[in-house]
Amino acid sequence: IAASALGLVIYLRPFLPDSVSQSTLLQKCLAALTILFISWLLSWGLQFGNRLHGIITLFNLALTFGFALTVLWLAPVSENLEPILTGISAPVSLPSLGQAIVLVMFSYSGWNAAAYIAEEIRRPSRYIPWALLLGTGTVIISYLLMNLAYFGAVPLSQLQGEIAVDSRDLDLELRPTVFIEP
Repeated sequence: IAASALGLVIYLRPFLPDSVSQSTLLQKCLAALTILFISWLLSWGLQFGNRLHGIITLFNLALTFGFALTVLWLAPVSENLEPILTGISAPVSLPSLGQAIVLVMFSYSGWNAAAYIAEEIRRPSRYIPWALLLGTGTVIISYLLMNLAYFGAVPLSQLQGEIAVDSRDLDLELRPTVFIEP
């Protein structure tokens, strides 16, 4: 939970004052305040907490799919994906493939979390399989869309050797297309 709150603060850095974005201590304090705020909201009751969780989840999915689809619509996807689609790429070593698979598996972690609450659900034999299928399907689709967006927006040559592909500034590739002169 703390890592997620700190990740939120790091992603919001461009919108924060310079004093906060340059101070690790202030970022950690803001992350702690975020956890306290969400905890306070969840203390309002189970029904409110369920609704809040649903709203936050839908908001995250909308941002993920919206970002990926916008990038795929605006970026020169066909040019950037050509080396991948035609198979023209560097040979893959077994250790690098293993490292990539570990990162992919990390993104799928939690796919089975719906089974942990089977005891709390009415008719779990009906709802758990659907929860697992829909949850896993949503993760697969969002993962594929985001990867297509990253690889479609930035040429493969610029991504070579990058571990944190999502930290690249995609704004540079999209700004000329999106910017409208007043």
